[in-house]
Amino acid sequence: MSRMVNELQSPDPEHRHLNSEVFRAIADYTYDWESWHAPDGRLLWVNTAVERITGYRPDECLAMSDYPLPLVAEGDRERIAEVLADALKGGSGNDVEFQLVHRNGSTKWGAVSWQPIYDDSKQHLGFRGSVRDVTERHLLREELRLHNQHLEQLVQERTAKIAQLEEQRLKMEKLAALGQMAAGVAHEVNNPLAGIRNAFTLFKGSVRPDEENYELLDLIDAEIERISSITHQMYLLYRPSQQAPSQFDLRHTVEDTIVLAQPLATKADVWVTSQAKHCIGSAGLGPTEVLLREGELKQILLNVIRNAIQASPIGGSVAIDISTSPNEAIVAVMDEGKGISEELAERIFEPFFSTKTGTREGMGLGLSVSRSLAEAMGGTITIENNKKGKGFFPMAEGRARILIADDEPLYLRTTSKLLRKAGYDCVGVADADTALQKLREEKFDLILSDLNMPGNLKLELLQRGRSDYPHIPLIVITGVPSLPTAIEGLRLGIADYLLKPVKYEDLIASIRRVLAKPALQQSADEPAGSINVDDPAANFPDIVARSKPMLELLEIVSRVAQTDANVLITGESGTGKELIAKAVHRRSRRSDHNFQVIDCTAIPESLFESIVFGHAKGAFTGAVRDQEGLLSLSNGGTAFFDEVGELPPASQAKLLRAVQEQVFTPVGKSQAVHVDTRYICATNRDLMEEVNVGRFRQDLFYRLGVIHVELPPLRARLDDIEPLSNHFLKVIQKEDRRVVGISDEVFDCFRKYDWPGNIRELRNVIERSIALTRTDIVQLEDLPKPVLEATSGHTGNVSALSEISREEALDNADRSYLTTLLEKFEGNVAQAARQAGLSRQGMHKLLNKHGIDASTFRS
Repeated sequence: MSRMVNELQSPDPEHRHLNSEVFRAIADYTYDWESWHAPDGRLLWVNTAVERITGYRPDECLAMSDYPLPLVAEGDRERIAEVLADALKGGSGNDVEFQLVHRNGSTKWGAVSWQPIYDDSKQHLGFRGSVRDVTERHLLREELRLHNQHLEQLVQERTAKIAQLEEQRLKMEKLAALGQMAAGVAHEVNNPLAGIRNAFTLFKGSVRPDEENYELLDLIDAEIERISSITHQMYLLYRPSQQAPSQFDLRHTVEDTIVLAQPLATKADVWVTSQAKHCIGSAGLGPTEVLLREGELKQILLNVIRNAIQASPIGGSVAIDISTSPNEAIVAVMDEGKGISEELAERIFEPFFSTKTGTREGMGLGLSVSRSLAEAMGGTITIENNKKGKGFFPMAEGRARILIADDEPLYLRTTSKLLRKAGYDCVGVADADTALQKLREEKFDLILSDLNMPGNLKLELLQRGRSDYPHIPLIVITGVPSLPTAIEGLRLGIADYLLKPVKYEDLIASIRRVLAKPALQQSADEPAGSINVDDPAANFPDIVARSKPMLELLEIVSRVAQTDANVLITGESGTGKELIAKAVHRRSRRSDHNFQVIDCTAIPESLFESIVFGHAKGAFTGAVRDQEGLLSLSNGGTAFFDEVGELPPASQAKLLRAVQEQVFTPVGKSQAVHVDTRYICATNRDLMEEVNVGRFRQDLFYRLGVIHVELPPLRARLDDIEPLSNHFLKVIQKEDRRVVGISDEVFDCFRKYDWPGNIRELRNVIERSIALTRTDIVQLEDLPKPVLEATSGHTGNVSALSEISREEALDNADRSYLTTLLEKFEGNVAQAARQAGLSRQGMHKLLNKHGIDASTFRS
């Protein structure tokens, strides 16, 4: 091409024509769109590539007066015209991109190079134009630009996300540190708080009710109780709840929370009301169902409502409005207080910040914890501005001698003074070594001991006290309760296990119960029959147990039975909680007295007092005679509260006094009834979790759950399946022993089955199989279909599943799950809904959808 250009620059006209032909011949074979122009810019020649690129023939291009502008997209014509004009003045353009228009209307991208041509004498011969199709290059470059833009956006988003995560990490680290600090502070507060409570009780007992400002003592007492509650909140900050989200009616939750806050509202003379508006449903009256962690939400609401009550003037009101939409729910708590400044509003959610300084001291943790819980559920909390008490005068007791061991000076001093005032001789020591020395030198009737103190960090005082001085009862009082220490204390035979800051009345009640027994009875009395330590199952002939988990549990139960400690039995439905409770009673010193069953699910809240405590004739409509309560029937024996976790808050409060003081007053009577009752309770709920979320009283939990026994499900004790099955085979066929055994294939099937209904379900299966079998041996074909299908594996179902749609498969799985739940809970929809994490209404909707009748599962 360079040779061709040089030849074109020759001044010889004949030679120039010849070289022009050479140029055209070569240009016709190039891929690019080549053209030759006169010095004035007119097109003299264009190669055939123009037709491939633009759709126009060379002759059509030569006929254009303003070539090449008709081939250029309208938006680029002005720019290309400027390039051509500049070329006419001697300039050049190299690789200038523009958009060209094809004959068929489509567009492409081209890059034009425009050079003037001169001969040796610098005479202007014309112009050479070259256009290359760069559509692919342009598209690739545009794609690269978009990728770069997207990458830049991603980098910005990721940078922002990293900054957000870093902020969250720092916040979580601060909260974790705050939680650890809160737990430590709570621990340190509990011990001196116990001493302060005792000192206050001493002072209050010395003041007459008619003295000036006596009513202030009630306020101080309430504040001590509130500080105790705050320390529990601090423990919750350290160990947050892990409750799973569930579907529930928000209105009902708000109403339940108002009930919990009502005592404070009554005391403050504040009226609390609620209403729902803009709710999902007809005319705003439908259910306000949400999917959240209900217990934590209730805790948040209770804290906010309490703050609103405290901010309201006497005689004022707190209104709670509920607004819901498909995407959000708003609970507005409005008080009639003076409002809050912008400066304080910005700090109100800071940990340990409180506006109550100077009036009602507070730790300032409530709103901080509440907002953290709300944010963890995807929500938030915002703030907008828009009777005289009776003095306690203890009655004097016998001059029993009590040894008090505690390393908290204030608690040791005030407890000793309170007990001396009650008529006891007390000796206080600050460590376990001194306590053991005092026990060697002096005679005592009772030991009160802390756990975490010098010389007793490994429970040395408890161990030596029970081995060397078994005739002296021992009560543990600790600020750091734990199951291991409670179990070990029970093994050692302690008489009671109390939590600091224990109320003076509770401490006196415990001391009275312990000292009321003969001295040697505390450790020497044994129930009928000796304990077989080598074979714990031999101690309980009514319980079939061969598996390791059950043998370990029965060994604990053997020790539990020897004491009067209250017992909490937990486990899935059908695991035999009542059977264990009866076993504890039969092996106890109370076996000659009643074992009274009190079913908490069968007692309406309005009749709780009447049924449990009894009533007088005429106490209410229908009370035609005096009625003795169930607790009175258990005097001297054992009261078994089945499904105690179902008790509503009001009933829990009434039960607490009876448990801790062994005293209650029947409805319509003024004379209190004293009982000596051991409490054994059972539930399939996690009561500690219920305490954390505010559904069960913490003080009642600690009184009932001194010893916690967890029953294993049947799937965790497979070695018991065969002996249990054979046992049921005999028990069910009392007279006619038509069926004598069970095949090995059946036992193999049983060991593979999950047993959601546990032992109760196993008995039902055996009973059904006995009725249906045609031989004297129970065979596989005699078993219920759910058992066979659940143990047959998945391989047989693969081909069947492949023949149905995904929706049908999910529908079948849903129906199977609901059926299993109803079988497990014997048709109890409320319990099944709770297990499934649904509201009762939600469970009924699913049952109706699948055409399942819960009543068919009830025995």
